[in-house]
Amino acid sequence: NCCTIDWFREWPADALQAVAKKFLQDVDIPLRISAEVVTFCQSVHETVRATSVQFLANEQRYNYVTPTSYLELIMTFKTLVKKRREEVTAAKKRYENGVEKLEFTASQVKSMQKDLEELKPKLIETQAETEDLMRTIERESTEVVEPKKAQVEVEEAAAKEKAAEAKSIKEECEHDLAEALPAFNDSIKALNTLTASDISLVKSMQNP
Repeated sequence: NCCTIDWFREWPADALQAVAKKFLQDVDIPLRISAEVVTFCQSVHETVRATSVQFLANEQRYNYVTPTSYLELIMTFKTLVKKRREEVTAAKKRYENGVEKLEFTASQVKSMQKDLEELKPKLIETQAETEDLMRTIERESTEVVEPKKAQVEVEEAAAKEKAAEAKSIKEECEHDLAEALPAFNDSIKALNTLTASDISLVKSMQNP
């Protein structure tokens, strides 16, 4: 079945403009731009319609350009405008937030600079006190610690000398004791061999 029923009648130019103005009246754009958009929509619709006629003549194929197509064109424009405005609004919000944060940071930096300026004399004073303290420590180290250290070293050397003498005496005593122990042990053994008669004999001697 190759029959085609043409249900559609073309809208005249003034009708196209009237419809476009009606549907675009709720779009917040300047009147001059709105008029240009109306003219653009009309021009696009008429161009597509003329091209479709040429397409039919060349290819024997229909491309229907209907009032619905025109309305879809206008609604597409409105949708794109809304989407673009949302993107711009979001970008503007991000920009404003960024500016706000930069301003806040700048105020914080300014406050910190003010605090540093106020603290600067105190820092200088503290630095001077620290330098004085370091000089005092160095002087006391030279005047007190070094002499004490020398005295301690002298006393330590004397103590080591005394320890060496004591060790020498101990070694000498141990040597003499080692020599005396055999004679002592022999005396003990000799005493153990004495009898009562030997003791009586010794007592009887005038010069034992």
